Amino acid sequence: MPNVKKQKFLLSKKDAKISIAQSPEYAHVITKMYGFFKFNERTFLDVGCGLGDLVYNVKATDCFDKTIGIDCLCHKVLSGRTKFNLGFSELIASPMNQLPVENESISFLHCHDTLNLVSEDLIPKMLNEFYRITIHNGNLLILLNKNRMLCDPAYWGILLREYGFKCNLKLFLLFKEVIKNKASLYEEIKNDYIIFCMSKERV
Repeated sequence: MPNVKKQKFLLSKKDAKISIAQSPEYAHVITKMYGFFKFNERTFLDVGCGLGDLVYNVKATDCFDKTIGIDCLCHKVLSGRTKFNLGFSELIASPMNQLPVENESISFLHCHDTLNLVSEDLIPKMLNEFYRITIHNGNLLILLNKNRMLCDPAYWGILLREYGFKCNLKLFLLFKEVIKNKASLYEEIKNDYIIFCMSKERV
């Protein structure tokens, strides 16, 4: 892993706010972005999905053929299945380093405020899994809360490139364009998050 200096783990009162991933508006941002890309496989995966709010909201847009959420906390997955009436194949409890997803089957992988909270030894295993399951040129959207940063932001950019992902400027510009029309989301993301818009390269 890159030798980037670790920073102190910061927490703030903002941690108590409802996550942007729970907002139906945020689901529409993702589906509008995705509409600009053409893939044969139209499968959405949210890693670290919690109760599955985003999976439920994205599914409701009918943009994807398949929507999946994975979280390592069984009690959240069980509660989410009941709350949102999601099936066993839609909301899955699994270790983050062994994602139960077929090779090269995900066209849009979303990971919100998860990579910066797991142990350092787990990160390479998760990124290997992200690479394994994402289709060639598939989209990867990662949001990291600035108030929960374990590392300098440059660390993540270097690390993602090391594990086979390249910056996707088109995706980033689309994200900025779409999110600006959602005033409350735009302010929160601009103030609180580091955003990585990537796509999978052939290595």
